[in-house]
Amino acid sequence: KILLYSFIIDLFSSKLYYLTDIELARLHCRFGHSSVERLRTVLERAGYNVELKTVEYLTKFCKYC
Repeated sequence: KILLYSFIIDLFSSKLYYLTDIELARLHCRFGHSSVERLRTVLERAGYNVELKTVEYLTKFCKYC
């Protein structure tokens, strides 16, 4: 029972939050349709693990870029 409690506490205290494609698209727009490198740098500074392919895909299909 104690192990389950500590597991749950560790799970909620860790940064295991993933951004959805909609959230990434909003960030891309809010940062002035930023480049792949700039958006990746901003997200890494915020503590997210960023896959470069995901950000490239997002900016590739932006209708304004």
